[in-house]
Amino acid sequence: MLSILRWTVTISDSADESHAIYLHNLPHPTEDPYEVVWKHTKVGKLVNRAKSYSAFSGSRKAALELADKVEYWLTRHIRYASADLIIPAPPGNPDKAFDLPRFVADEVGGRLGLPVGLCTATGLTQPQKGVEQEIPELYSNIDGKYRAQSSLKGMTVIAMDDLYQSGATMNELVRACRAAGATTVLSLTFTKTAKFATGLTASDWYKVSMEAADTEGP
Repeated sequence: MLSILRWTVTISDSADESHAIYLHNLPHPTEDPYEVVWKHTKVGKLVNRAKSYSAFSGSRKAALELADKVEYWLTRHIRYASADLIIPAPPGNPDKAFDLPRFVADEVGGRLGLPVGLCTATGLTQPQKGVEQEIPELYSNIDGKYRAQSSLKGMTVIAMDDLYQSGATMNELVRACRAAGATTVLSLTFTKTAKFATGLTASDWYKVSMEAADTEGP
């Protein structure tokens, strides 16, 4: 378990425990001390390649590589390894070639014998990606819109999504799981953006991470 924590990004949100497997991007200083350039990590690049934005985009090969990383992570974290069910975040665009969180959840669930539940979104005015990227707008767009499609009473549930930015989507997914009766909700995302992190400036992120953007990661 300690080996995975070397890479894991631990997050404070409404879940009982919340992690991202790795950072999505990292800031890199330029010659101007007041500017940084954001670059994707290797895992961040993998998420970008895997994500489907239309009926003709997304890489299943990259998605399977992510499933390998998720399986590795889940089997090495004692609390997550004892979960009863995975609930992936519902897709914002139903016309995509495939939904990455659901694809990975189904793949990993099949390997580990872990059931995968269904959560749907109702009444969204627009996908989160299309909302002005400010935290109040992101939360208000999605608040109260998710519904788990079966009872989760007494269960320990892994709430899964691909990319953690502001936390609006994950916090709503956690709320929906609790509303369906889940006793414990454990959040897991594939990557976490540093841009929305609180408490550290971009320059500090670079200093504390001690990782280059082309790092191998986990």
